[in-house]
Amino acid sequence: MKKTFLALAMMVLPMLANAEAVEIDGIYYELVSKAKQAEVTKNPNKYKGNVIIPVSVFYDGMEYSVTSIGNYSFQSCSGLISITIPNSVTAIGFSAFELCSNLTSVHISDIAAWCSISFGSNPLSQAHHLYIGEDEIKDLVIPGNVTSIGNGVFNGCSGLTSVTIPNSVTNIGNSAFAGCSGLTSVTISNSVTDIGSFAFKSCSGLTSVTIPNSVTNIGNSAFQGCLSLTSVMIGNNVTSIGQESFRDCIGLTSVTIGNSVKSIGDGTFRNCSSLNSITIPNSVTYIGSSAFMGCNGLFSVKLPNSVTRIKQNSFRDCSGLTSVTIGSNVTIIEPSAFWSCSGLTSVTIPNSVTSIGVSAFYNCI
Repeated sequence: MKKTFLALAMMVLPMLANAEAVEIDGIYYELVSKAKQAEVTKNPNKYKGNVIIPVSVFYDGMEYSVTSIGNYSFQSCSGLISITIPNSVTAIGFSAFELCSNLTSVHISDIAAWCSISFGSNPLSQAHHLYIGEDEIKDLVIPGNVTSIGNGVFNGCSGLTSVTIPNSVTNIGNSAFAGCSGLTSVTISNSVTDIGSFAFKSCSGLTSVTIPNSVTNIGNSAFQGCLSLTSVMIGNNVTSIGQESFRDCIGLTSVTIGNSVKSIGDGTFRNCSSLNSITIPNSVTYIGSSAFMGCNGLFSVKLPNSVTRIKQNSFRDCSGLTSVTIGSNVTIIEPSAFWSCSGLTSVTIPNSVTSIGVSAFYNCI
């Protein structure tokens, strides 16, 4: 997850080049005279204490706007306690705050400006707590002038307890709220069309999610590892549920899948051990490998006629599964599809099936 987020961010990160490094009031910068921009860079003696980055700096009679924090700038600054980042900053580089083991808080003055930063890495992954001035943000309401929540914007912010996303927002970026372990409530508006990969991964305190009808895509691993998630409602316009979107959501008991979903990705509900029932609509044509593997609380499955193939390991280790009805258009049951479904007592296989793979029903006793 982390590598994917960083790779995506680095593709768009506008770090400065061909610059001169100088020290101004204890902070080191690379200056670009032509653009009148300054980028925070490494301190050879390491940054310590509470560092406040200014909006602009003056050097040799010229004012420079501080627009970025460079790659590795604060890396291994174990003495760094807090960082204040101004609205002028639009990019934070790769590993900029890596191994800042004592960083406890990030201070900003405007949420909208924070949401527009291009992140190669995020200091919140170390500090975990975000402040407007001296007030910690716990119940976050995204401002109405924000149209997109970028990649990794709140990644690692475990201090958040609730998030409200307004009607202005159309996109929730990759890893936007990943690792927000204190998050218990999320309200997603009807304007959001895309939920990015890893968007809410490891939000272990999140208990329920309603995905509105405006959403058409749920990215890979979007809710993976949300251990407290008990119910999910997937809107009627979602066409694709990404790989491992709900993997390891061990508290998940019920899922409602909208009737526009065509594809359930590989490992989507893998290890959702509390899931006891699911209705797969007739719109679904593809169920990926290991999609329900390890869902040992699942006791009954009915595959619609729209499904033509049961992929490898799709229902492997579903030990609580007692009955399976296979739709009339399935032609292939791949290897290990129902491996170790030890409670299985009833299977209806239609005449359309022409191939049953090796060990498809192994250890089904």
